[in-house]
Amino acid sequence: MGYFDDNKNVDDYIRMADGYDGCQVVKVLERYLPPGSSVLEVGIGPGKDLTLLGVKFKVCGSDLSQLFVDMYLNQNKDVEVFQLDAVEMNIQRKFDCIYSNKVLHCIDQNSFRKSLVNQSKVLNKGGLLCHTLWYGDKMVLAKGERYYYYSEKTILNYIPSGMNIIHSETYQEMDENDSLLIILKKY
Repeated sequence: MGYFDDNKNVDDYIRMADGYDGCQVVKVLERYLPPGSSVLEVGIGPGKDLTLLGVKFKVCGSDLSQLFVDMYLNQNKDVEVFQLDAVEMNIQRKFDCIYSNKVLHCIDQNSFRKSLVNQSKVLNKGGLLCHTLWYGDKMVLAKGERYYYYSEKTILNYIPSGMNIIHSETYQEMDENDSLLIILKKY
């Protein structure tokens, strides 16, 4: 059973994340991705970013937690949302962009590499990966879960062949420069 397969953990996360969304990340993405492009969000959680992305893009949402999937579908019947493992990426479609906001830091570094490789396989040529991560070079243990931090330097170790960085910046989510936004392009 995963952490977000428990109603209490989902409720705690929703309370903790209240007031946070990816609006500044989506604004950066809009510089690189034309309106109407197809976007798959990996790890929608409560779905705030999926709703933001849906203003300009054709969106699909996914999460490993069926609780988050069902919660979003109960309030948004016209958006396609399904359960998906962000590492395996077992989906038979292609997208112009795959997006996540503070999701991939929850998987170990080998799985992170595998996820990026598998994501690149479901991107159209010229497609983008747009991800935010906690910034740094460490692993943090919190509530029994491991969280991996990445920097501009360490992220280079995980970029799949056939992709390059087109945008990288640190920004503040909670504390100054606590977050990393990375956009990769498939060529």
